[in-house]
Amino acid sequence: MTTHKNKIGLLTMSRVYNYGSALQTYATIKAIQNLGHDVELIDYDFPSRFTYGWKTAIKNIIKTPLGLSDAQKPKKFHRFWKEYYPTSVSYSREDLLLNPPSYDVYMVGSDQVWNPSHGDITFLLDFLNDRPCYRVSYASSIGVNNLPKSYAKTFRDNLSLFNRVSVREESDVKTVKKYADVDAKCVCDPTMLLTKSEWQQLKSVNGNKRIVEGRYILAYILDYSYNPYPFAKDMIDRISKELNLPVVFLDAKMGQLKYGYKIVNNCGPIDFLDLISNASFLITTSFHGTAFAANLGVPFCSIVKSLGYSDSRMVSLLIKINAENQIVECNKMPDVNSLLCFDRDGIKARIENFRSESIDFLSNILNSAK
Repeated sequence: MTTHKNKIGLLTMSRVYNYGSALQTYATIKAIQNLGHDVELIDYDFPSRFTYGWKTAIKNIIKTPLGLSDAQKPKKFHRFWKEYYPTSVSYSREDLLLNPPSYDVYMVGSDQVWNPSHGDITFLLDFLNDRPCYRVSYASSIGVNNLPKSYAKTFRDNLSLFNRVSVREESDVKTVKKYADVDAKCVCDPTMLLTKSEWQQLKSVNGNKRIVEGRYILAYILDYSYNPYPFAKDMIDRISKELNLPVVFLDAKMGQLKYGYKIVNNCGPIDFLDLISNASFLITTSFHGTAFAANLGVPFCSIVKSLGYSDSRMVSLLIKINAENQIVECNKMPDVNSLLCFDRDGIKARIENFRSESIDFLSNILNSAK
């Protein structure tokens, strides 16, 4: 516990319909509170925030008879935000520039807040200009190794004003040094700051009722970065055959209907937590799917485009915790038996070390504010 209490203003990609974003925001808030500080989420209404509009509503009408509707998903996210986010008033970018809120510490992170493809420099805390403010980042992610010139100068100018910088990927340590000449520390994703028992406490708010009864393989396949099909299906079917277990497919689209898997849509953040924690095996292309499986001790494999792909988030994490055996390169069918030899105890011990080191860093930067 800290000997003095600071008021932390947290800026991250919150209030989007994304499980990882919602749960990393929750975990950051919880970790700060655990250290004895007050925290408020800066409710920045960033332009790229995804909303459910009339087009989505029409699609859900079409998808409802097929079991693919996710019309209840926004309601579950809104309930989660209301329950667990201590939030400021809503700010547009113009609001922040004209009248920024006042805190002892301004913190940005985690998630891909510094990815130049978003083009939003608000996450560099530029709205503070050259005010004498205490600025830090926790586990901010860039997502690419090379920054475009249009972004690089702003990146350098603003990061030079930060008191402490930490990032989520080892590759980003090099990127920050290269483009901003700033030393950054690699820390764990906020979701790993919380223990398995802490996540179980959150999951228990839904009671003991499970989303899916019995044993199952969970498939959580995102395709916005690259198309993992048809390899992903082949991988799922191989694991299903080897373990003799049914497949549950989270957030399926129209194209996945033909696979014949049990489909679970309309999930909120706590449902996501339930599905992963109760799975016998997870197959995913998701960073946060990977992080939660590792942290909760659920056997998994993470499909990546290639080991040298610029989006190295999963590879960086799994190397850090010595779980490289769980990496599967797309279109390279692995030895399935090696994936199933899951080093649960070893991974748990290495995550505990990484967590302890990261909490020490977080405590230090928050207590250093004057």
